[in-house]
Amino acid sequence: MELLIGAAGGLIAGGVLLLVEYLVRRGEKNQETEEERIVRFTNEERTITGSIFNYLGPRSSIELMKSELGPPNKKSKEQLGLFYDATADAVTNPKEPEEVYDVYVYFFKNATVKVTSNDGETIESLTVLTNSKDISFPIFSFDAETREGHLNVTTVTADIVEMGRAQEFPGCRDIFTAIQKPVGMPYRIYVTYFVNFFSDDPEKDITKNPEHLIGSVIEGVCYSSSPDTSTYIFVEDTV
Repeated sequence: MELLIGAAGGLIAGGVLLLVEYLVRRGEKNQETEEERIVRFTNEERTITGSIFNYLGPRSSIELMKSELGPPNKKSKEQLGLFYDATADAVTNPKEPEEVYDVYVYFFKNATVKVTSNDGETIESLTVLTNSKDISFPIFSFDAETREGHLNVTTVTADIVEMGRAQEFPGCRDIFTAIQKPVGMPYRIYVTYFVNFFSDDPEKDITKNPEHLIGSVIEGVCYSSSPDTSTYIFVEDTV
């Protein structure tokens, strides 16, 4: 009798274990099915590093951009750059500028990237904005100790201000300050730094005296092949 009771107990215990195992596996399978139903955009989980500046930038290929970054989240058209001088162009070229640039925007986990091209084959400008402090970027400086910085950490120096031109850009939804500097001999590219600076003090006119920006935190950067084609990542680019 005891033998039968023991055997029955063993069968019951075994059955319970099998049932528990079945329920666990079923739960895991259901969870996997639910995960598969969730649409995840690749770039939402991807982060960029400072290496983007080593491989992409003015005169790099759009093909390389798509190969490394994938398809852009948004694509549009843009005409004119931040420092485009409409007054000067009206004198030399009275007609409305006809050049329109392709715009590619990427939304990564730690940054927003904007690339422009005027021929669909080569990059005209590369812009990166981020709230992160771990993205490094090259600083074209004569001081070997300050040739690399980190966005949202590094500040504007006298070396950056030298030969630079600054301007505050009030937009429909954006207000930002930028300082642009030519680098390379003869000027091969133009670097535009976007800084955290605002002042309503008329004595701190950054257009006439860019040195007022010294010490301001650099929040983003744009590398362009022309002084007229630097661009910012506007709110309109992200919606």
